[in-house]
Amino acid sequence: DCSLEFNTCHEKDLLKDYQQYVVGSLVDSIPMAQVAQHNTDDDCWLVIDGKVYDVTSFEKEHPGGVMALTAFAGTDCSLEFNTCHEKSVLEKEGSKYLVGDLKTKAKKTAAPSGSVKRLTMDEVAKHDTKEDCWVVVNGYVMNVTKFLPEHPGGEAAIVKYAGKDASNTFNSIHSPEVLQRYGGKYIVGKLGDAMGSGASTPALTMEEVAKHTTEDDCWIV
Repeated sequence: DCSLEFNTCHEKDLLKDYQQYVVGSLVDSIPMAQVAQHNTDDDCWLVIDGKVYDVTSFEKEHPGGVMALTAFAGTDCSLEFNTCHEKSVLEKEGSKYLVGDLKTKAKKTAAPSGSVKRLTMDEVAKHDTKEDCWVVVNGYVMNVTKFLPEHPGGEAAIVKYAGKDASNTFNSIHSPEVLQRYGGKYIVGKLGDAMGSGASTPALTMEEVAKHTTEDDCWIV
């Protein structure tokens, strides 16, 4: 390890011009506590989708301005980033600022533990105001009333779907990780069957699905 000698003789930014020689990372995953120490304009680290980035040198180049980055220095800004950017942005530009992977605890599922309450769309439809806002995303019913003021895209973007299924719009804007990471605390239940009984959706086998293979009777999984 020649880190000490290298850093004594060279500027920190020099390595960013030689990424083609990188074959891997020696460092272990980085805990959030360490990321939190880099929380100033002159030392700005961010977490996006489980990756840690040092964007200090990028601040002045950021199209949205310096403050749009430094406001989240030392924190996880995945939700805000994914709301405003396409996934391809990180794929194209992220590698030059990547520090390492975020050290995380065992993943939790988006759904709350234990028995999940089954709800119907008729029940969801009763909660269709700004003061009582429920939405359905990918089969999960979420009470997002308290989240409205925090939504980076504005309250109206969510209230528009109050009492409705917002899955198509949500999935067109956000990556699946957003729901997994932030959705759990807002989930109040899961959407029940189409008949409105609130009972669990029946389990089907692939053999049953395979019987419905025509234009007039078309099932897909």
